[in-house]
Amino acid sequence: MTDRSSPIPRPEHPRPDLHRGLQEGDGWLNLNGPWDFAFDDAAVGETDGWQLPGSTAYDRCIRVPFCWESHAAWGTDDLAGNDNWYSPEAYLHPAEVSRDNYREAPRHTVGWYRRTVTCPATKADESVWLHIGAADWHVKVWANGQLVGEGDSGYVPISCDLGDAAQPGEDLTLVIRVEDPQGTEDKPLGKQHKWYTTTSGIWQTVWLEVRPLRHIRSLRLIPQLDPAAVVCEAALSPGAAPAGLRVTVTDEEGVCAGVAESSDASRPLTVPLGPSVRRWCPQDPHLYAVAVELRDGERVLDTVCSYFGLREVGVAPLYEGGPRYVTLNGPGSRGSQVRSRRERFEEADHANRTIPSAGQPAAPRPAPVPRRGRRFARAKGRARCGARHRRTASRRSRWSASVFRGPGPAPRSGPHWPCSLPAPDELECGGSA
Repeated sequence: MTDRSSPIPRPEHPRPDLHRGLQEGDGWLNLNGPWDFAFDDAAVGETDGWQLPGSTAYDRCIRVPFCWESHAAWGTDDLAGNDNWYSPEAYLHPAEVSRDNYREAPRHTVGWYRRTVTCPATKADESVWLHIGAADWHVKVWANGQLVGEGDSGYVPISCDLGDAAQPGEDLTLVIRVEDPQGTEDKPLGKQHKWYTTTSGIWQTVWLEVRPLRHIRSLRLIPQLDPAAVVCEAALSPGAAPAGLRVTVTDEEGVCAGVAESSDASRPLTVPLGPSVRRWCPQDPHLYAVAVELRDGERVLDTVCSYFGLREVGVAPLYEGGPRYVTLNGPGSRGSQVRSRRERFEEADHANRTIPSAGQPAAPRPAPVPRRGRRFARAKGRARCGARHRRTASRRSRWSASVFRGPGPAPRSGPHWPCSLPAPDELECGGSA
């Protein structure tokens, strides 16, 4: 949820599961907020040089990270409501847009974003990366007039190494072009097409990050319950030289729960956690913090942080021979172990008894239902089933009579085939009656 007290919408780090510092300024810079903006309906921006820092084509301001169909993008949040959920700024002819045609009305499909910031300080073996959480749909990125990245986003992030275009302490002009064609033949989308309001442009956080040249690109943590451990799989930057890995796991109190090292970071590394661990469950959602170091001997090249919950999701039968269901932390967790029908009935029978306190006699077992009452209940059930069967048969008979009616009087309703109709094996397909 957006922090309303902050001038930057969504000021939190967008990737708490893979970060080099959660506080802004500690290796990253949040770029949410106002950007220069312009629509490019004629698609002439690249030809006219809109990607250059000195372009004067930008005639309005937009708030990132909100799609240009939303009120939040244009600062008209107070107008948003159940009867006013789209902004007219997104359409070519705003006066002609109504609740009846807003899904199909012609809209802007190309938007240009521009913002100038001070490039973060870097070391000789570091570089600056631009991350776009998501933008719908095709994205091109320039840094100080140089094309640094291009790709299809939609629902996935875009990351670009700014390279030599980003000089520490100097002005850095970022330009992002996003195209979201109104046609949907060649791109994946969900219910937004002809169902909900379309989402176009940048709609997730944009930020800068300082990374070492040899860095951890992605991280995967796989918890194991028996024995308690976590498997760490790290993917390194392309072309990175071989390096080692050190993984440290701590609990919520900061106490070390496990440490492991490996001389080959390209292979999975298992970190044992010991016997006294806390499994994750809704009643105790305990999380372990993870710090992963990329090492070249004793020198630390890169450090990323993440977290995980010690849990395991599986599938098991509810009881022996019974239906399958989803389990958390194994079939035996919280008493949901696989057992026979007889054992389940015995447990249910035992639960009906009152467990006495010390020095008190056991409470008597509840009186059984009289046998006559049981017979009456079974007879009543059979009567209901018979009535339901007769109603179903009657409906089938009336339907059959309406479809296969032959000469003679109208058939009577009933469970049997009408006597005035031919038998099913005597019907001819395609012939006349």
